[in-house]
Formats: sequence, structure tokens, C-alpha cells
Amino acid sequence: MSEGRGSLSPMWSPDFYAAEHGIEVVEDDIPETGRYYHAHRLIALRTGMTALSRRCALAHELAHHHYGDTCTSPRIEARADRWAANRLIRVSDVVRCAVERPEHPEHWCDELMVTPHMLRTWISNPNNHRRAEQLWRLVA
Repeated sequence: MSEGRGSLSPMWSPDFYAAEHGIEVVEDDIPETGRYYHAHRLIALRTGMTALSRRCALAHELAHHHYGDTCTSPRIEARADRWAANRLIRVSDVVRCAVERPEHPEHWCDELMVTPHMLRTWISNPNNHRRAEQLWRLVA
């Protein structure tokens, strides 16, 4: 499950979660990165995305399934980003990246296998920031 991330924790798999919840995932030529079709238990992802972008887009769309979203708004999209970021990123992994590469946060996304947007979303959550700071004090 940990696809080459060195000492990082096993990662949450959006593909496994989708299969486990009976959600079909297809690729399609759509303008946005993903769409969730609630009535059909279907997620369409834009064809040709990188594996990292696909992983984050799928996690975001799975949040819409989790909440039963049938429409969208900026509030709903932000909530989906927070849900996805909290599944894709573990506090211990962020701290490990910070300890190992404190001068190079631009490399953390590759290590965490998330987009910069997902990492910013995760970091902007005061609870995540507080938990990371507490763990940092223990290991640094």
C-alpha cells in the first residue's frame, strides 16, 4: 500500500475506498478535474491527469459521495477539499517531511503524493497545524 514513500506511513487509497463503497470511477473528456454523479454512484475524472492529480481529484469527488452532495457551492467544494486532504495526508508524514527537508517544503507534495492545493488545504486547518506542531516538538 505504501508505493515507494520510504519511511512514510501507509497511505489511504481513494481507489480502494471507491471500490469498497461501490462507486464506479471512469475517465472522460471533461473540463474540470472530476465530477460526482450521486444518482449513479459514478465519478468521472478528466482523462490524462498525472497519477498525483488523479489521486487528489478522486479523493475530492469521494468527499461529495461521503456527504451525499447533489449540488455544488464554494462552501461545499471547500468542505470536500478538507475531507480529501484529511484522508490523503497524515500529520506524522507532514512532520517527517518537515524534519527531513525543512529547507525544501516544495518537495513535500511529492513525498506526500498530493497536489500543492491539497497540502495548503491540510495546513490551513488549525487542528492539523496544531497537531503537527505538537508532534514536531516531540521529534525535533
